[in-house]
Amino acid sequence: SYCFADMKILKINQSHYMSPYNKESGDRNLCNKWVLNASQIEKIFSLSDKYKEMSDTMTGFWLWFPCEITGELIYNKKNWHFSINAAATAEWSDGKETIYWGCSREKCDDMFILPYPGRSYIGGGGKLIW
Repeated sequence: SYCFADMKILKINQSHYMSPYNKESGDRNLCNKWVLNASQIEKIFSLSDKYKEMSDTMTGFWLWFPCEITGELIYNKKNWHFSINAAATAEWSDGKETIYWGCSREKCDDMFILPYPGRSYIGGGGKLIW
């Protein structure tokens, strides 16, 4: 298991909207307003479950939203690029290895636009109003 005391967030980029052809300005506005600070990012990774394959995060009721926050972190003296999707999944990559994450815990809900919907209801405490 991971001990996140060893984690240091080096860089956080502004949220990035990934659907330029979607004329739906609501999604873009939600994305532009989505902000995470270093302590929230550390909290997300400490609450998240780790997956070996991307398909593992995609089969368990996970959603996808065209918005991400990327950045750099050091964990265990190793540099990683991270990418956090606004629908409660994330990945780390060091160029050789990729680690996938998914945060299904309720404590994660208010840090994402689309929180994990698989707990028996959709849209929990997230920022998206259904």
